[in-house]
Amino acid sequence: MQCPQDQASLAPITLGVVTIERCPTCRGVWASREALEAVTGRPLATRGAHLALGAGHDDHDLACPCCTDRLDVLETRDPPIVEVRACRACARLWVTDDALASIKASAKEREERRSRTSLHRPALQQGEPTPSAPRASARPEGEPAEASGGTPS
Repeated sequence: MQCPQDQASLAPITLGVVTIERCPTCRGVWASREALEAVTGRPLATRGAHLALGAGHDDHDLACPCCTDRLDVLETRDPPIVEVRACRACARLWVTDDALASIKASAKEREERRSRTSLHRPALQQGEPTPSAPRASARPEGEPAEASGGTPS
């Protein structure tokens, strides 16, 4: 397969349990959505960025390395908003090296923030109600406060 950006031969790379195709010159990645999510450590929700690109080709039109169909231009929904190219026929994505680095950095920052937040959250004592649980009343249900034996203030 050839890189849609510069036509260099894509090289398969195995990362853990997933295999992606990477361009040795531009470092772009050709992979399934699932493989990219495994590599970046976050879901890759996308939306159509340019719904009407027009019939003419421009400098940014890229062809699928597998079937040569034109790749659709998408962008990620969650920050950082980066451009992703997709082949509808092959259900695979093309991501530039810069876009992939941005997605990875964002996932790492999000994980660090989450871990810092959990370190600062006080631990609940056994039997203590959770913040979302209602606190139990000290008096029997349905009995007015004055009848519970306490003196009204």
